[in-house]
Amino acid sequence: MFTKQNHITMKKLIIFCTIIVFTLHSYGQISIGLSAGSTLSSMKADLRDLSTFKIKPKAGFNFNLIADINLNTSLSLSTGLSFTQKGFRQTLYTEYSPFTSAEMISHMNYIEIPVYLKIHTNLTKVNFFYGVGPYFLLD
Repeated sequence: MFTKQNHITMKKLIIFCTIIVFTLHSYGQISIGLSAGSTLSSMKADLRDLSTFKIKPKAGFNFNLIADINLNTSLSLSTGLSFTQKGFRQTLYTEYSPFTSAEMISHMNYIEIPVYLKIHTNLTKVNFFYGVGPYFLLD
């Protein structure tokens, strides 16, 4: 759940990102785009007896609004807003009867705010970029 402190921190982060986007947008150094894709997520459990417990992956999707801010010719800051679905399928078999089971499907929806620093290479035929950075998660 959200606490008042988390809410204030997220407000500050959103205001900071908005100021950066509008400041750099005035110089024409920003690219905005959309992306979508699929996800396949699972979970790992450390239990004594795994014969009664099966976990299978669950498919989901993600939708992203991306902003790429060019800082210079070889460096950029990439951020955005992402909606991501994650989860897993779990089957639990009872000890008393191997034919009796219960299935649970876990659905988790997240809003993510990634912040990546990208380094671009300037090769003649192929351009690569490398990125590193955290992302902030709201569930």
